[in-house]
Amino acid sequence: MTIEYAVLPHLVGTALLGTGTGTDAEGPEPSDDPYASPAPLRNVMHKNGTITAELSVTRDLCLGHFKDQPKLPVAVLATAMTALLDDFIGRHDPQSRWVPGPLQLSARGLASAGQTVTLASSVGLGGPAARPYQCKALVGEETVASVDITPVLVP
Repeated sequence: MTIEYAVLPHLVGTALLGTGTGTDAEGPEPSDDPYASPAPLRNVMHKNGTITAELSVTRDLCLGHFKDQPKLPVAVLATAMTALLDDFIGRHDPQSRWVPGPLQLSARGLASAGQTVTLASSVGLGGPAARPYQCKALVGEETVASVDITPVLVP
């Protein structure tokens, strides 16, 4: 497995990221660990192998990314995207659990506090192991991240 994670120095990040947008861009410092609770997904809908949901980006979800311009960490977003697969498997095979097989996560941008991320995903109609689970995270019409996972079901 190869993992590459590039971290920008604060001054470079500030120059590149600009300022946060939306009503939650200002406010008190986050107080909770964004990884401690399930992703606060809204409007989760299942239809013919597709699952959609919304995630409101708040400062609490942006802990450590970045103090003056809060951005949703890709790891928190990836957790939200895999939560939809958990939900699908839980509805269709409540006795099973899953572990990731081949996985590809790609991030093309960052969502700011105050924005809403729409998650649009698909699971093979033959079941979650029939083909990879695919999920895109969109802010407006811009894809900010995507994940492809081949889940391995564990009875």
